[in-house]
Amino acid sequence: MTEPQDPLRSLFQQAARAGQDHSSAAPVAHIAERARRGRQRRIAGLAAVVCLVIGGGAAGAVALLPGRPAPHVPATSPSPNGPKPAPTSQPPTVPTPGRGTRNGTPSTGPTGGPPARQHTYPERTAPPSSTSSATATGSATGSATTPP
Repeated sequence: MTEPQDPLRSLFQQAARAGQDHSSAAPVAHIAERARRGRQRRIAGLAAVVCLVIGGGAAGAVALLPGRPAPHVPATSPSPNGPKPAPTSQPPTVPTPGRGTRNGTPSTGPTGGPPARQHTYPERTAPPSSTSSATATGSATGSATTPP
């Protein structure tokens, strides 16, 4: 039996012949460049996966390690409520025209610079008994022993 002529089929065949006539093979350099880019992408992906695996393994190993020991505290620690300097009851000294001046101008220090200032220091007092605070602090923290 013969097939009836289908107009659509003949149009598709004509289009296929026209496409074959106008087509050409890609240059070898273009094909080689595409292959090189594909290899580079695969290698970069593999390197990224390797880095992630190594990083994940390292993070897992750190997580599985035992905790770090507590830092050693000193045998005696300074008291947070140590002695504070007492306020001075004397007002600061101000040079008077009769003392330390020449003709109303202040005298200079020993190096010829500005005049030396007189400092007043508060009286020192003995610190509170350190045996009671050290014993209480040492027994509370368990670090009253001296290091070997």
